Amino acid sequence: MLVEELEKRTDKRLRVSTEWPKHGPVVVLPSGSNTVAGHSVPKRNDGDRPETRPEGYRVFVGEGKVVWVVGADPRGVLFGVGRLLRTVEWGRDVARVPASLDVSAAPVYPIRGHQLGYRARANSYDGWDKKQYEQYIRELVIFGANSVENIPFEDTQKSPHWPVPKAVDVIGSNAADWRVRLVKLTR
Repeated sequence: MLVEELEKRTDKRLRVSTEWPKHGPVVVLPSGSNTVAGHSVPKRNDGDRPETRPEGYRVFVGEGKVVWVVGADPRGVLFGVGRLLRTVEWGRDVARVPASLDVSAAPVYPIRGHQLGYRARANSYDGWDKKQYEQYIRELVIFGANSVENIPFEDTQKSPHWPVPKAVDVIGSNAADWRVRLVKLTR
């Protein structure tokens, strides 16, 4: 997600590698590992450490232009990436991260979600295609959501604007792609 979202905003694609580059800025996303390409993952030993709690993360700039996104688990890394994306200063062909960046957080609540209630009378999402739904769910994740609730259809009237059949399938497939819980209410 980090590479794709940065490319959308800067028109540049980051190179993904398992090897440490000899020079230039580096963004490291370790998940449960103490080392990455022979480099130790920096850890704090004192104070509150949200990055050790479920879905927690720490995003910071280390020595040598290294941006670390450390998570307690894969979701923690994902939410840390979201925080990094919200922190980066964008521009065409450029992305800047403040050298003083050092933020950490862990969710207070285990479920943080958003409700998508498809209705024929809506004036926005009923006209979205699968790609727009995917972007919407990505942005929910970037802001820390870990669940999507899809409330059941109540309208018998179909929307003339809905370009994709079965909104439930579109929402569900996108949620699964991002390891977001899909909650489907039934009557």
